[in-house]
Amino acid sequence: MKNQPLLIRKKDGSLQPFDQEKFVHSLMRSGLPADAALQVAKNVLTHITPDTSTRELKRKTHSALYKRHPEAASRYRLKDALMKLGPTGFPFEHLMAQLFQKKGFRTQVGIHLQGRCIAHEVDVVAHTGESAWLMECKYHNQPHVKSDVKVPLYVKSRFDDLNHHFTGLNLVYAVACNTRFSDDAMSYARCAGMNLISWNYPAGNGLNHQLDHYKIYPISILRWLHRAELNTLFDQRIYTLHDLLQAFDQIQTLITEPVRRQKVLNEALALCR
Repeated sequence: MKNQPLLIRKKDGSLQPFDQEKFVHSLMRSGLPADAALQVAKNVLTHITPDTSTRELKRKTHSALYKRHPEAASRYRLKDALMKLGPTGFPFEHLMAQLFQKKGFRTQVGIHLQGRCIAHEVDVVAHTGESAWLMECKYHNQPHVKSDVKVPLYVKSRFDDLNHHFTGLNLVYAVACNTRFSDDAMSYARCAGMNLISWNYPAGNGLNHQLDHYKIYPISILRWLHRAELNTLFDQRIYTLHDLLQAFDQIQTLITEPVRRQKVLNEALALCR
């Protein structure tokens, strides 16, 4: 009798076949070489059963990774870490601004500009040489929520109202999203000449790839930080590991246990190497 495919239960309750090749690839994106990724995949597969939820699969994967590859375990948590940046969208705007700074841009966050018709707030304005990027940042704290076509539609109309501020520059309209865009949103953006940045989009250069490449990580990626401590740091406008390492004196009073405080520091330093 032919083996039945292993079915995994998604968050919406539906079942989907477990894709081992895709799973191994996700492990490799966390920084593991192919042989190590295969070994971790085999280890995880021995501990999952039919009807295992995607949440439980993630938990078991992270546990297996952390035992042998702690840095990869942290990177594997990137998507979940982005979900913990809320409830407001400001930390995500700051994250995107820091990403573009790493690319050599000068950035401003939350800029108010008077358009030809009305006033607008632009989440991120980034300048470099003869180019300027106007960016709308769409933050969702649920992974299944997509930004639909209405987003690039209204963003283009708003930025068209502001383009006279950037005469003589190569002006780029962009929308960044921590989850995904709908197919219509991507089709419209391509037709309208807009740039979209989201999880795994554009292919091979999506948000996750760029954050990994430039080592711009939210502090919520850290295993040893508690939720209350994250909220305190957000209140102090500390959103990324770079921010944390620049202001580590504040951690001395926030985390009173020396051992855990050192673990936070070590993990942050390892991820930023």
